[in-house]
Amino acid sequence: MTPLLTQFDASLKSLPVDTIGEARPEELDAIVALHLRAFPDTFITPLGKPMVQLYYQALMSYSGVCFIVYRNEAGGIVSFAVGVQSPSQFHHHLVLKYGCRAALTAVRCRPAALWSVMCRLSRRLLAPKNGDYGVYVDAECASFAVDPLMRDPSIAAFLTAALIRALQSRGVANILSGVRVDNPRLLRFARLFGYREVCREMRPDGHEMQILIWSKNEEKVI
Repeated sequence: MTPLLTQFDASLKSLPVDTIGEARPEELDAIVALHLRAFPDTFITPLGKPMVQLYYQALMSYSGVCFIVYRNEAGGIVSFAVGVQSPSQFHHHLVLKYGCRAALTAVRCRPAALWSVMCRLSRRLLAPKNGDYGVYVDAECASFAVDPLMRDPSIAAFLTAALIRALQSRGVANILSGVRVDNPRLLRFARLFGYREVCREMRPDGHEMQILIWSKNEEKVI
């Protein structure tokens, strides 16, 4: 257990009630709006707002999701973190339940961007459960966003601790995450919480990602 994670374990209990909690269905629009502000050029954003909305609908309707939000005093969402158990099952859920609607939406909005997203989803669907990461990956951080106007680094720290603990409570031992290599500040932050770098991957949108794993039993990470 990392000292920083232990520190925020105690701090989480001191936050006002309802500051950090599970996302509610009525907060979907606020979550989508925050995604669009935080990720103007990420792989799914070029497909347009309707596609982003479908993606988060799929996340919220997935039984193995931990969707944690951080709310300000007025109840507005300023940050969120999403973890999914059995990532390959989530991508099957996404394609089977929302695939046709998503494809039609993407073709209407941004046809040129659709191919790269489909390539990424295909790789996820066909990937073996264990991947090539040296451990069994039983959960993945599917999205993590902080409002660009927020300058308080503790918000991201609280969310990271809350997401790890929420997934652990469901029996998760290893959490996969990806951080763009051109974001050294976020990489340092992830290391402080016990994430270990395992490899790099190139996304279809042209961004190189550092793949990291948080492990309950760190000695098992290769």
